[in-house]
Amino acid sequence: MPEHDYSDAELDAMSDAELLKLAIADARTRPTYEFELSQIWGGTVRGCPELEEIFVSETAPSNVRASFHLTGEGVHGHSTDAAMLAEVIGGLAESSRAQAEHMAKRRRQSRQKAGEVPKDYVARPLLATGLGEGSVTFALETTADDRHPGDEGLSLSPDSDSLDDQAFRAVLEVVASDGHSDRLEALNDAARRALLPATDALGRADVDIDITVIQRSRRTQRLQVTTPRVRMLTEVLKQPSTVEESVKFIAEIDGFKASESKVFLREDGNSRAWHVSEGVMRRVRQLADQEAALFECSGNVETTTTPGKKSETNRTLSSIDPVKGRPEQQMLSE
Repeated sequence: MPEHDYSDAELDAMSDAELLKLAIADARTRPTYEFELSQIWGGTVRGCPELEEIFVSETAPSNVRASFHLTGEGVHGHSTDAAMLAEVIGGLAESSRAQAEHMAKRRRQSRQKAGEVPKDYVARPLLATGLGEGSVTFALETTADDRHPGDEGLSLSPDSDSLDDQAFRAVLEVVASDGHSDRLEALNDAARRALLPATDALGRADVDIDITVIQRSRRTQRLQVTTPRVRMLTEVLKQPSTVEESVKFIAEIDGFKASESKVFLREDGNSRAWHVSEGVMRRVRQLADQEAALFECSGNVETTTTPGKKSETNRTLSSIDPVKGRPEQQMLSE
Protein backbone atom coordinates (compact mmCIF):
# COMPACT_ATOMS: atom_id res chain seq x y z
CA MET A 1 0.00 0.00 0.00
CA PRO A 2 1.17 3.62 -0.48
CA GLU A 3 3.28 5.17 2.27
CA HIS A 4 3.21 2.12 4.58
CA ASP A 5 1.78 -1.37 5.01
CA TYR A 6 -1.55 -1.58 6.80
CA SER A 7 -2.37 -4.36 9.24
CA ASP A 8 -5.50 -6.44 8.89
CA ALA A 9 -6.93 -4.72 11.95
CA GLU A 10 -6.36 -1.28 10.42
CA LEU A 11 -8.00 -2.33 7.17
CA ASP A 12 -10.96 -3.85 8.98
CA ALA A 13 -11.52 -0.55 10.83
CA MET A 14 -11.74 1.45 7.60
CA SER A 15 -15.01 2.42 5.92
CA ASP A 16 -15.81 1.38 2.34
CA ALA A 17 -15.02 4.94 1.20
CA GLU A 18 -11.61 4.90 2.90
CA LEU A 19 -10.78 1.47 1.46
CA LEU A 20 -11.73 2.63 -2.03
CA LYS A 21 -9.47 5.69 -1.81
CA LEU A 22 -6.64 3.53 -0.54
CA ALA A 23 -7.09 0.97 -3.32
CA ILE A 24 -7.05 3.66 -6.01
CA ALA A 25 -3.94 5.30 -4.52
CA ASP A 26 -2.25 1.90 -4.41
CA ALA A 27 -3.17 1.11 -8.02
CA ARG A 28 -1.79 4.47 -9.14
CA THR A 29 1.73 3.33 -8.14
CA ARG A 30 1.77 0.51 -10.74
CA PRO A 31 1.85 0.40 -14.57
CA THR A 32 -1.35 -1.71 -14.52
CA TYR A 33 -3.26 1.25 -13.11
CA GLU A 34 -5.91 1.47 -15.85
CA PHE A 35 -6.66 -2.27 -15.72
CA GLU A 36 -6.87 -2.28 -11.93
CA LEU A 37 -9.27 0.68 -12.03
CA SER A 38 -11.62 -1.25 -14.32
CA GLN A 39 -11.53 -4.17 -11.91
CA ILE A 40 -12.27 -1.92 -8.94
CA TRP A 41 -15.16 -0.28 -10.79
CA GLY A 42 -16.75 -3.51 -11.95
CA GLY A 43 -16.20 -5.49 -8.78
CA THR A 44 -16.85 -2.91 -6.06
CA VAL A 45 -18.04 0.50 -7.17
CA ARG A 46 -20.65 0.20 -9.89
CA GLY A 47 -24.18 0.45 -8.56
CA CYS A 48 -23.30 2.33 -5.37
CA PRO A 49 -23.83 6.10 -5.92
CA GLU A 50 -21.66 7.08 -2.95
CA LEU A 51 -18.70 4.98 -4.11
CA GLU A 52 -19.20 6.03 -7.73
CA GLU A 53 -18.87 9.67 -6.67
CA ILE A 54 -15.66 8.90 -4.76
CA PHE A 55 -14.29 6.85 -7.67
CA VAL A 56 -14.81 9.71 -10.13
CA SER A 57 -13.17 12.20 -7.76
CA GLU A 58 -10.17 10.01 -6.92
CA THR A 59 -9.48 8.97 -10.54
CA ALA A 60 -9.95 12.45 -12.01
CA PRO A 61 -6.92 14.37 -13.29
CA SER A 62 -5.07 16.57 -10.81
CA ASN A 63 -6.05 19.58 -12.91
CA VAL A 64 -9.60 20.83 -13.61
CA ARG A 65 -11.48 19.07 -16.42
CA ALA A 66 -14.93 20.20 -17.52
CA SER A 67 -17.13 18.28 -19.93
CA PHE A 68 -19.91 20.07 -21.80
CA HIS A 69 -23.11 18.42 -23.07
CA LEU A 70 -25.04 20.73 -25.39
CA THR A 71 -28.83 20.54 -25.73
CA GLY A 72 -31.65 22.93 -26.62
CA GLU A 73 -33.13 24.40 -29.79
CA GLY A 74 -29.69 25.15 -31.17
CA VAL A 75 -28.72 21.46 -31.23
CA HIS A 76 -29.95 19.36 -34.17
CA GLY A 77 -29.40 15.65 -33.73
CA HIS A 78 -25.71 15.36 -33.01
CA SER A 79 -24.66 18.68 -34.54
CA THR A 80 -24.65 22.39 -33.77
CA ASP A 81 -23.37 25.62 -35.29
CA ALA A 82 -19.57 25.52 -35.56
CA ALA A 83 -19.14 29.30 -35.35
CA MET A 84 -21.16 29.40 -32.15
CA LEU A 85 -19.14 26.55 -30.69
CA ALA A 86 -15.90 28.35 -31.56
CA GLU A 87 -17.18 31.50 -29.82
CA VAL A 88 -18.03 29.51 -26.70
CA ILE A 89 -14.72 27.66 -26.48
CA GLY A 90 -12.71 30.77 -27.36
CA GLY A 91 -14.57 32.93 -24.86
CA LEU A 92 -14.15 30.46 -22.02
CA ALA A 93 -10.46 30.04 -22.78
CA GLU A 94 -9.72 33.75 -23.08
CA SER A 95 -11.74 34.64 -19.98
CA SER A 96 -9.94 31.96 -17.96
CA ARG A 97 -6.56 33.22 -19.18
CA ALA A 98 -7.38 36.83 -18.30
CA GLN A 99 -8.60 35.84 -14.84
CA ALA A 100 -5.47 33.76 -14.15
CA GLU A 101 -3.22 36.64 -15.20
CA HIS A 102 -5.15 38.98 -12.90
CA MET A 103 -4.82 36.59 -9.96
CA ALA A 104 -1.10 36.12 -10.62
CA LYS A 105 -0.54 39.90 -10.74
CA ARG A 106 -2.32 40.36 -7.42
CA ARG A 107 -0.28 37.61 -5.81
CA ARG A 108 3.00 39.07 -7.11
CA GLN A 109 2.03 42.41 -5.61
CA SER A 110 1.43 40.79 -2.24
CA ARG A 111 4.08 39.57 0.14
CA GLN A 112 4.01 36.04 -1.20
CA LYS A 113 7.06 34.80 -3.07
CA ALA A 114 7.08 35.63 -6.76
CA GLY A 115 8.46 32.14 -7.34
CA GLU A 116 5.05 30.70 -6.55
CA VAL A 117 3.61 32.12 -9.76
CA PRO A 118 6.32 31.98 -12.48
CA LYS A 119 4.92 33.28 -15.76
CA ASP A 120 5.44 29.95 -17.52
CA TYR A 121 2.92 28.37 -15.15
CA VAL A 122 0.15 30.94 -15.33
CA ALA A 123 -2.50 31.59 -18.00
CA ARG A 124 -1.53 28.53 -20.00
CA PRO A 125 -3.90 27.46 -22.82
CA LEU A 126 -6.92 25.35 -22.02
CA LEU A 127 -6.83 21.94 -23.69
CA ALA A 128 -9.83 20.79 -25.78
CA THR A 129 -10.84 17.24 -26.67
CA GLY A 130 -12.96 16.37 -29.69
CA LEU A 131 -16.70 15.99 -30.02
CA GLY A 132 -18.02 12.73 -28.65
CA GLU A 133 -20.39 10.42 -30.48
CA GLY A 134 -24.07 10.30 -29.60
CA SER A 135 -24.46 13.95 -28.59
CA VAL A 136 -22.77 17.30 -28.98
CA THR A 137 -20.14 17.08 -26.27
CA PHE A 138 -16.65 18.39 -25.73
CA ALA A 139 -14.28 18.86 -22.83
CA LEU A 140 -11.91 21.59 -21.74
CA GLU A 141 -9.22 21.27 -19.11
CA THR A 142 -6.43 23.31 -17.64
CA THR A 143 -2.83 22.35 -18.30
CA ALA A 144 -1.62 20.05 -15.55
CA ASP A 145 0.85 21.68 -13.18
CA ASP A 146 3.66 19.15 -12.92
CA ARG A 147 5.69 21.07 -10.36
CA HIS A 148 6.34 19.67 -6.91
CA PRO A 149 6.88 21.22 -3.49
CA GLY A 150 10.34 22.70 -3.29
CA ASP A 151 10.52 23.64 -6.97
CA GLU A 152 11.23 27.35 -7.40
CA GLY A 153 10.35 28.06 -3.78
CA LEU A 154 6.93 26.43 -3.96
CA SER A 155 5.02 25.66 -0.81
CA LEU A 156 2.15 24.04 -2.72
CA SER A 157 1.19 20.39 -2.36
CA PRO A 158 1.04 18.34 -5.59
CA ASP A 159 -2.77 18.27 -5.56
CA SER A 160 -3.25 21.98 -4.86
CA ASP A 161 -5.21 24.10 -7.31
CA SER A 162 -3.07 26.12 -9.67
CA LEU A 163 -4.15 29.67 -10.48
CA ASP A 164 -5.33 28.36 -13.86
CA ASP A 165 -7.53 25.82 -12.05
CA GLN A 166 -9.02 28.50 -9.81
CA ALA A 167 -9.60 30.88 -12.72
CA PHE A 168 -11.30 28.24 -14.88
CA ARG A 169 -13.61 27.22 -12.06
CA ALA A 170 -14.53 30.86 -11.43
CA VAL A 171 -15.37 31.39 -15.12
CA LEU A 172 -17.50 28.23 -15.28
CA GLU A 173 -19.48 29.26 -12.20
CA VAL A 174 -20.18 32.66 -13.75
CA VAL A 175 -21.35 31.10 -17.03
CA ALA A 176 -23.88 29.02 -15.09
CA SER A 177 -25.19 32.09 -13.23
CA ASP A 178 -27.57 34.83 -14.33
CA GLY A 179 -25.10 37.60 -13.58
CA HIS A 180 -26.86 38.69 -10.39
CA SER A 181 -24.79 36.71 -7.92
CA ASP A 182 -21.56 37.11 -6.01
CA ARG A 183 -19.85 34.79 -8.50
CA LEU A 184 -19.52 37.57 -11.06
CA GLU A 185 -17.66 39.73 -8.53
CA ALA A 186 -14.81 37.20 -8.63
CA LEU A 187 -14.00 38.02 -12.27
CA ASN A 188 -11.93 41.03 -13.23
CA ASP A 189 -12.99 43.36 -16.06
CA ALA A 190 -10.78 41.69 -18.70
CA ALA A 191 -12.21 38.26 -17.91
CA ARG A 192 -15.76 39.61 -18.10
CA ARG A 193 -15.15 41.23 -21.49
CA ALA A 194 -13.60 38.04 -22.84
CA LEU A 195 -16.57 35.97 -21.66
CA LEU A 196 -19.22 38.15 -23.34
CA PRO A 197 -18.88 36.68 -26.89
CA ALA A 198 -19.42 33.17 -25.49
CA THR A 199 -22.56 34.01 -23.51
CA ASP A 200 -23.94 36.12 -26.35
CA ALA A 201 -23.44 33.27 -28.84
CA LEU A 202 -25.16 30.78 -26.50
CA GLY A 203 -28.14 33.06 -25.93
CA ARG A 204 -28.64 33.73 -29.64
CA ALA A 205 -28.33 30.05 -30.54
CA ASP A 206 -30.83 28.82 -27.90
CA VAL A 207 -28.31 26.33 -26.54
CA ASP A 208 -28.30 24.90 -23.01
CA ILE A 209 -25.27 23.16 -21.50
CA ASP A 210 -24.81 20.63 -18.76
CA ILE A 211 -21.29 21.04 -17.37
CA THR A 212 -19.56 18.41 -15.26
CA VAL A 213 -16.38 19.58 -13.51
CA ILE A 214 -14.05 16.96 -12.09
CA GLN A 215 -10.72 17.16 -10.31
CA ARG A 216 -8.88 14.70 -8.14
CA SER A 217 -9.81 14.72 -4.45
CA ARG A 218 -12.65 17.16 -5.05
CA ARG A 219 -16.36 16.55 -5.22
CA THR A 220 -17.75 16.47 -8.75
CA GLN A 221 -19.42 19.76 -9.60
CA ARG A 222 -22.44 19.86 -11.91
CA LEU A 223 -23.49 23.16 -13.44
CA GLN A 224 -26.34 24.07 -15.77
CA VAL A 225 -26.31 26.82 -18.36
CA THR A 226 -29.84 27.61 -19.52
CA THR A 227 -30.86 29.96 -22.30
CA PRO A 228 -32.90 32.37 -20.10
CA ARG A 229 -30.11 32.67 -17.51
CA VAL A 230 -27.32 33.08 -20.04
CA ARG A 231 -29.27 35.85 -21.78
CA MET A 232 -29.62 37.66 -18.43
CA LEU A 233 -25.89 37.20 -17.83
CA THR A 234 -25.14 38.62 -21.28
CA GLU A 235 -27.08 41.80 -20.52
CA VAL A 236 -25.17 42.21 -17.26
CA LEU A 237 -21.82 41.71 -19.03
CA LYS A 238 -22.77 44.39 -21.56
CA GLN A 239 -23.17 46.99 -18.84
CA PRO A 240 -20.38 49.55 -18.36
CA SER A 241 -17.89 48.93 -15.56
CA THR A 242 -15.93 51.65 -13.82
CA VAL A 243 -12.58 51.38 -12.07
CA GLU A 244 -11.22 54.24 -9.94
CA GLU A 245 -7.54 54.56 -9.03
CA SER A 246 -5.64 57.05 -6.88
CA VAL A 247 -2.38 58.18 -8.50
CA LYS A 248 0.70 60.24 -7.65
CA PHE A 249 3.10 61.47 -10.32
CA ILE A 250 5.50 64.22 -11.38
CA ALA A 251 4.59 66.41 -14.34
CA GLU A 252 4.96 69.76 -16.04
CA ILE A 253 2.16 72.30 -16.40
CA ASP A 254 1.32 72.38 -20.10
CA GLY A 255 -1.42 75.01 -20.00
CA PHE A 256 -4.94 75.31 -18.66
CA LYS A 257 -8.49 76.32 -19.56
CA ALA A 258 -10.16 78.06 -16.65
CA SER A 259 -13.47 78.23 -18.50
CA GLU A 260 -13.57 74.43 -18.71
CA SER A 261 -11.93 73.78 -15.29
CA LYS A 262 -9.11 71.87 -16.95
CA VAL A 263 -5.36 71.87 -16.57
CA PHE A 264 -3.01 70.09 -18.99
CA LEU A 265 -0.13 68.20 -17.41
CA ARG A 266 2.76 66.71 -19.38
CA GLU A 267 4.04 63.39 -18.07
CA ASP A 268 6.39 61.03 -19.92
CA GLY A 269 6.08 63.23 -22.99
CA ASN A 270 2.26 63.00 -23.05
CA SER A 271 0.00 65.93 -22.24
CA ARG A 272 -3.29 64.96 -20.59
CA ALA A 273 -6.27 67.01 -19.45
CA TRP A 274 -7.21 66.92 -15.77
CA HIS A 275 -10.42 68.25 -14.26
CA VAL A 276 -9.83 70.59 -11.31
CA SER A 277 -11.87 72.35 -8.67
CA GLU A 278 -11.88 76.12 -8.40
CA GLY A 279 -9.39 75.99 -5.53
CA VAL A 280 -6.94 73.73 -7.42
CA MET A 281 -7.25 75.97 -10.49
CA ARG A 282 -6.17 78.99 -8.40
CA ARG A 283 -3.20 76.95 -7.18
CA VAL A 284 -2.26 76.04 -10.76
CA ARG A 285 -2.34 79.70 -11.81
CA GLN A 286 0.01 80.62 -8.96
CA LEU A 287 2.45 77.81 -9.76
CA ALA A 288 2.44 78.48 -13.51
CA ASP A 289 4.15 81.84 -12.85
CA GLN A 290 6.97 80.27 -10.78
CA GLU A 291 10.34 79.11 -12.04
CA ALA A 292 9.85 75.51 -10.88
CA ALA A 293 9.40 73.28 -13.90
CA LEU A 294 8.20 70.07 -12.28
CA PHE A 295 5.38 69.47 -9.87
CA GLU A 296 4.26 66.68 -7.55
CA CYS A 297 0.67 65.85 -8.43
CA SER A 298 -1.99 63.56 -7.03
CA GLY A 299 -5.47 62.76 -8.17
CA ASN A 300 -7.98 60.13 -9.25
CA VAL A 301 -8.30 58.32 -12.58
CA GLU A 302 -11.72 56.88 -13.38
CA THR A 303 -11.90 54.48 -16.33
CA THR A 304 -15.26 53.33 -17.67
CA THR A 305 -15.29 50.34 -20.01
CA THR A 306 -18.27 49.39 -22.15
CA PRO A 307 -17.91 46.20 -24.24
CA GLY A 308 -17.60 47.03 -27.90
CA LYS A 309 -16.77 50.68 -27.26
CA LYS A 310 -13.63 52.66 -26.57
CA SER A 311 -12.84 53.09 -22.88
CA GLU A 312 -13.54 56.51 -21.38
CA THR A 313 -11.07 57.97 -18.88
CA ASN A 314 -11.75 60.93 -16.58
CA ARG A 315 -8.89 62.41 -14.56
CA THR A 316 -9.41 64.66 -11.56
CA LEU A 317 -6.46 66.52 -10.02
CA SER A 318 -6.67 66.91 -6.25
CA SER A 319 -3.32 68.56 -5.42
CA ILE A 320 -0.24 70.03 -7.08
CA ASP A 321 2.98 71.33 -5.48
CA PRO A 322 6.53 72.11 -6.64
CA VAL A 323 8.91 69.17 -6.54
CA LYS A 324 11.13 69.35 -3.48
CA GLY A 325 14.89 68.93 -3.79
CA ARG A 326 17.64 70.16 -6.05
CA PRO A 327 16.94 70.88 -9.76
CA GLU A 328 18.95 67.81 -10.85
CA GLN A 329 16.64 65.67 -8.75
CA GLN A 330 13.59 66.95 -10.56
CA MET A 331 13.00 64.14 -13.02
CA LEU A 332 9.79 63.07 -14.67
CA SER A 333 8.52 59.72 -13.43
CA GLU A 334 9.11 56.77 -15.71
